[in-house]
Amino acid sequence: GDLGSQALEHLDRKTAQRAAYRRTIQGKRRRVQLREAGSSATAAADRADGQQYGHSAAADDLTAGEAVPLPAGCCAPGDEAVELPGGFLLVTFDLELTGRVSGESIFDDQIFGLGASIFRASRGNLGSVIKKFDSLVRATKAMTPWVHENIAAPANITAGQLLAAPPLEDVVGGLLDTIATVRRANEPVVLGTHNGFAVDWPVLYWSMLRKGLEPYDTLKAAGVVGVLDALYLFKPTGGAVGLPPEWVAKLPRTSAGNASFSNSNLYATFYPKARALQWHTANADAFATGENLRSRPGQALLFAPSAARTAAFRSLDALVVSVHDAHNQRFVTATAPAAKRKKSVCQYCKGAVGPPHATQRTCPKKRADEAAAAAT
Repeated sequence: GDLGSQALEHLDRKTAQRAAYRRTIQGKRRRVQLREAGSSATAAADRADGQQYGHSAAADDLTAGEAVPLPAGCCAPGDEAVELPGGFLLVTFDLELTGRVSGESIFDDQIFGLGASIFRASRGNLGSVIKKFDSLVRATKAMTPWVHENIAAPANITAGQLLAAPPLEDVVGGLLDTIATVRRANEPVVLGTHNGFAVDWPVLYWSMLRKGLEPYDTLKAAGVVGVLDALYLFKPTGGAVGLPPEWVAKLPRTSAGNASFSNSNLYATFYPKARALQWHTANADAFATGENLRSRPGQALLFAPSAARTAAFRSLDALVVSVHDAHNQRFVTATAPAAKRKKSVCQYCKGAVGPPHATQRTCPKKRADEAAAAAT
């Protein structure tokens, strides 16, 4: 449709600008050093398949040690205070990630799967799923052992499939086109996640940024006004009202005895008779997030007065600021001069006698004084 064409035309324009964009940040880019696979088990499994995951991150990654400015036109004062619209297109999404090894941050992760489910919220009701989107994403970074064993292997995802999968820019374009085919004119789009403020949103934004897709402009052009995190909606913490106590009591417990607000446990509690989903797949996790929001307690919270969802909905501008702040703080930390260690001074001579020493045990003056005292 026209809206789909507009979204794709916008993405095409951004793609056409990519070469110029890369030149402006060429000094901020580096090739991530090749590293050995974090798991011999992962490497062995890959070799058994006759395939091997690449052991380097994308060649055009933004350097972790460089501060990255906010996009032009982003984040005017007051933008972060936007309210969840009364009617909107809800696009719940989930990412499958390669995982991180010791010393890496979330900005070093790579996406290898993206799934989404689309719902429409209108007149205080969140309707059933309208459309789904699911795609593998080309990945060159080695999976961690846990990801390989618990996500890739059960879903029969091989290294060969990931190397042959479409690149992120094509997958994002496909998702935007899917959204545009069902989006009404000027209809706000809200991205929905489960624990997305901490994981899915920053990884998606940063992955798009390092591919030159200018995520702020691209998502804004597609109608995205913000992100709703279901975990913050359901969990009674961080300023959110959360689930009523009677529902919290039905949730399974963690090993520490606390209620578990995982996506799968919420789904099993809200829909005890529903068929089991294949968890840890982007498609199933995205669908479950939307269905959890469609549940009776989910809709009660979703359409309650704004105080009930203060912590659960954040505007696009506020989230862009949060990602840049988190990344740039790494730059500040990495480049800050090491704090000068205060020089220790011998408390006996106060540093007045040489050679330099830090303790009374090695103080020449104390030794001389003790020897003189012993001789009398």
